[in-house]
Amino acid sequence: MSESRPKRPSEYTISDKQWRARTPMDDEPEIANAVGRFLALFTSIESHLPAMLATLTGMDRSTSEHLLSVSTDFGRRLAMVDTARLAANLNEGKQAFFDEVLSEIKNLQKRRNLYCHGLYQTTGIPGEIRMSSYRFDFRNTAEEVITIQTLNKDCELAERLNLALWKFYEDTSHERRPLRGKGL
Repeated sequence: MSESRPKRPSEYTISDKQWRARTPMDDEPEIANAVGRFLALFTSIESHLPAMLATLTGMDRSTSEHLLSVSTDFGRRLAMVDTARLAANLNEGKQAFFDEVLSEIKNLQKRRNLYCHGLYQTTGIPGEIRMSSYRFDFRNTAEEVITIQTLNKDCELAERLNLALWKFYEDTSHERRPLRGKGL
């Protein structure tokens, strides 16, 4: 007797009449939209790392992009930029700027990790979502109730940081490669 193998996910078809999985976000579209907005803003912040590393080390932008591409882990890439900041010989104004920017990025990274990797749960209260963040060993769990106000605050912080970075690099001579220049 031959054993039948389980169906692979790609072998399933989903019809319009079929049951579909629901998530807590289905009931909170405003929160879902704000999570997407925050993640898009954070991606834009992340795109500034090569310019930051280039400024801190004096290397050209393409070299810093290559160096940062060695790791896909954002925490490691941020640590590389932070190490360069500690070793850089910057004037007092630039030093204060990078100290504040990297501190804010680290704080926003914690929020990003919660929104990307947390478990979404309903609270039973409209306009709220409970986020639970677990480690693989289920120790050091963290829970937080997220509201649209919380998300709007996080989005505003990310937007201000993004604006500060864009304004800082607006007048630099580092090589800039906007996506629209690549035909994207």
